[in-house]
Amino acid sequence: MSVDAGINMQRFQSGKFQGQSFDEWQPNVYVDARVGLVGTPLNVFATVSKGEFDGTSTLDAEAGLIYQLGLVAADLNVRGGYRMIEHDFDYFDNKGELDLTGFFVGAELDF
Repeated sequence: MSVDAGINMQRFQSGKFQGQSFDEWQPNVYVDARVGLVGTPLNVFATVSKGEFDGTSTLDAEAGLIYQLGLVAADLNVRGGYRMIEHDFDYFDNKGELDLTGFFVGAELDF
């Protein structure tokens, strides 16, 4: 089992919404947790990054499974799960909202 928590900054660079430009930073807190399923190469994971500042709120969360393949010099991890991204921007005359959700599959090398 591993847990990581902290503070991060998210940058929205060179953005445009309804003819208005923005280039802003958003402070967030995050938590990342992984739990290995005993006797299997599987891990359950969840990651959440959430922030609210100056009328703007952000959420980036994902959860799923990791299948770990041990290689000689690194581990190859195949990941799959569900992700939610919600941003409510208050940088504009009209409030801007972005909501994305869906399943994902990916691979990563862990050295």
